[in-house]
Amino acid sequence: MALKSCRECGKEISDQAELCPHCGIKNPAGIAGAAARPKDASSPAKEKGGVGKGCLTVIVILVSVVGIISVIGNQQSPTPGPVTSDQQPPAPAPAPMSVQDFIKSFAGGGVLTIPTEESGNYQELCREQWTNAGTLDQDQYVYCVGQEQQGYNALIALTHDYSDMPNAQALLDSTVSQWTKNGYRDDNEIQYVFSQQISDFKDFRWLANSSGFNEDEGQQCLDQWTSGTPQFQDWGEVNYCYKQSPDFKTPPASN
Repeated sequence: MALKSCRECGKEISDQAELCPHCGIKNPAGIAGAAARPKDASSPAKEKGGVGKGCLTVIVILVSVVGIISVIGNQQSPTPGPVTSDQQPPAPAPAPMSVQDFIKSFAGGGVLTIPTEESGNYQELCREQWTNAGTLDQDQYVYCVGQEQQGYNALIALTHDYSDMPNAQALLDSTVSQWTKNGYRDDNEIQYVFSQQISDFKDFRWLANSSGFNEDEGQQCLDQWTSGTPQFQDWGEVNYCYKQSPDFKTPPASN
């Protein structure tokens, strides 16, 4: 480094000084092009800034790539969300009810409901049955009406005494529908059919409560002869079905 006189104040300064330390003038040594001399492109600050910007660019690219891969992965295999009330696993099915429990479950079923006596139209029913070639058999007509009235009274007694028979109301309704035609109801036949169903039910109930009862055979017969909406059992067929099973033996009569 050489010393030179400042071109303004004349004091000694370094020939490389950009400002005079005494008077503050630029380029005090008067060297041509010194005031506009560019910084060295290879200076540490320049290199440091360039490297920093390059690293930042690489980081931004990497983050973008990772984000894109993450989005694609989420679309292909979505993470299962929380289980809502609509997605709860179904409750386990209740244990099947035994034949004995099925029969006992209807104890105390209450009084059954039947149509009114007047809705039976017994007079019209009997008139149609006992009119031949335009002539009504008066004696048979009177007897027929009396039988229908007795059948209705017997049916009322049955509905009070055997209301605890399984699905009795559905069975009674089905029987009433079967014996109602053209607006006439044959209550004498209804009480007969219903009483037979009660008799077969009582017999099957006795078998089900006896020792040696085959639960599987009994359940199969129940399933086979259960129908209707609402459901009811044809106890005559259930009883017959069970007694036809290969291993059936009549239990000893109770004293």
